[in-house]
Amino acid sequence: MTTLRRLVEREVPKEWAAELAEFSPPTTRFTWLRLRWEPGYPWEAPVERWVIDQMIPEHAVEIGVLEQLRDYPPPSQMGNHYDAVLGEFVRNPDCLITEKAWHIFRETRCWARPFWDIQGPNGGHKRWFSNAEKGLLKLAGLPQEPPGPGDLPYADFDERVMKHLRAFDLLRNQQAGLKRKKDLLGGLQDARTEAEERKFRENLVKWLADQVTEVAEGVTESLMLLDAPRRDIDVKEIERRDEQATQNYIETGKSHGGAVLTKR
Repeated sequence: MTTLRRLVEREVPKEWAAELAEFSPPTTRFTWLRLRWEPGYPWEAPVERWVIDQMIPEHAVEIGVLEQLRDYPPPSQMGNHYDAVLGEFVRNPDCLITEKAWHIFRETRCWARPFWDIQGPNGGHKRWFSNAEKGLLKLAGLPQEPPGPGDLPYADFDERVMKHLRAFDLLRNQQAGLKRKKDLLGGLQDARTEAEERKFRENLVKWLADQVTEVAEGVTESLMLLDAPRRDIDVKEIERRDEQATQNYIETGKSHGGAVLTKR
């Protein structure tokens, strides 16, 4: 039987909350960012990391999720519980929200979705990558999944985190601007727009790569060791092909295929 641990709770320092609120102020109009402490659950290994949630206002939440946040009892009363006999958490498959999100909704009228895990030496990373982002990371020969919460060393909220958030905000603005320009041009391209799109792709690849470089070296080395008994590997050739594939994407916006380590 698993012994449940005592959770370590922490209050968000006021100066951290103020800095994030200045960058992304609370609003009922669109998504904003909020910092909180994530201790983990009593039945699992400690997480104990700072997490930034995307706070989605009530009017922008999809109806199925909104109904559970607003009208349903908390998930702990919907069949979600830790089974001490089985030694595992049992989840109601129809439940779309977490206990924490249910309580935060009552405080803020927003759906709190984990966006950024603060850990490791580089300011942290997104909680999840989109399919498109995974495709770019694969193209660059980098891990396609971020580290799990608690997998990297503890880190404070600081300028390293803000650097990532400002870059993300810039990318969103660049993407929106390019879309507006394309709409105005009726789908046609000019040299200036092509240069701007190239710069956007370059910035996007760098922003994603910066989030996984902490684990990329270890993952690559592990793949090399698994592969070594079956064939000789030219590491520099793999790196060259990955770099070429990434550059092809930056230049053209299309994938021409990178090195696949597990290909025989």
